[in-house]
Amino acid sequence: LDILINNAGVNTLAHRVTLDEFPADEWDRITGIDLDGLYIMSRAALAPMLAAGKGGRIVNIASVVGLAAMRLQSPFVAAKAGIIHLTRSMAIELGARGILTNAIAPGSVMTALTAKLFYGEDGKFAGRTQEFLAHVPLARPARPE
Repeated sequence: LDILINNAGVNTLAHRVTLDEFPADEWDRITGIDLDGLYIMSRAALAPMLAAGKGGRIVNIASVVGLAAMRLQSPFVAAKAGIIHLTRSMAIELGARGILTNAIAPGSVMTALTAKLFYGEDGKFAGRTQEFLAHVPLARPARPE
């Protein structure tokens, strides 16, 4: 095994509420997939990488919200910030053993799911989305092409 790309992640559309109202089971689901899943996969990949003795690469997909928080997405933000800092720790711990670890923190990518997150089921977030996109150099989300 030469490289692992940790790209699994989820967010929620159903629970856009403040932290005091956020369901604990949904918190566990999001952080479990986004952060704990990355740990589990990285740990599993390290054994064959280290055994081969030729190093390896681990690339963790975080998010721009791991660097600059957004409202009503606390578990996703926390998980992505955790990914960024876990990646830094992994780089320090594993670099001397030949394992290069990096995180990529993309902005939003427009897919069928994120369109609902961006604009809402009925378009009610459209104004807020345009304000957000005004700070993006291309004034639009990325496309999965």
